[in-house]
Amino acid sequence: MFDNQSFRRGIEFELTDALAKRIESQTPYKIVSNRDKADTVISGQIVQVKESVLDYRTPDWQSDGKNVELRAVVSWKTCGVGNF
Repeated sequence: MFDNQSFRRGIEFELTDALAKRIESQTPYKIVSNRDKADTVISGQIVQVKESVLDYRTPDWQSDGKNVELRAVVSWKTCGVGNF
């Protein structure tokens, strides 16, 4: 789980979930809950989140979407076991 130092609460859960799904779909690694069985460990801290509305094109001034810029400090370490 990422730590969150920004004012946007809950984004650490979204980032952790998205990163886990991306790792499992595009690498040979699988996410495990037991750190002692992991080949690598990822940790990180969200330091800034910026959001901006993309456009107001609807008649009732509803947004078409938003752009989110996220800055994080991330560490991905091997655990000393495996072919690294």
